[in-house]
Amino acid sequence: MTPSPGVAHSLFSQRLTKIYEDSNNDIERSAKILECYLADILRPASPDPAAFSYQVCDGPEDGGLDAYAVDDEEKEIWLIQGKWYGDERKLSEKESVELINFVQHRLLLDDRSDLNSDVKAFMSKY
Repeated sequence: MTPSPGVAHSLFSQRLTKIYEDSNNDIERSAKILECYLADILRPASPDPAAFSYQVCDGPEDGGLDAYAVDDEEKEIWLIQGKWYGDERKLSEKESVELINFVQHRLLLDDRSDLNSDVKAFMSKY
């Protein structure tokens, strides 16, 4: 049984609050929130959750790819770039194009130099 949107929102909000309180810094917080979103929101919404896999790559040398998700049943791959700010900052123009730059200058050109192992594994597999 799928919870109602109000219940789902409340549960997700509670989980975000716990992540916020338990994380040591914005980088750790960002990765944990991506993990939560992928595991608790996207995977259950997939037509076949067993065919849904994901990896959080967020961190140093991620090239702009913070996470990816694969739905083998639907033959879809999602590339995800996330930002967490603990203050009133807004997304900069440079940050707003990180993912498209990853696709154009790394993924399509198969340039794996200076990327972390999770991103390299993604590029090798897909």
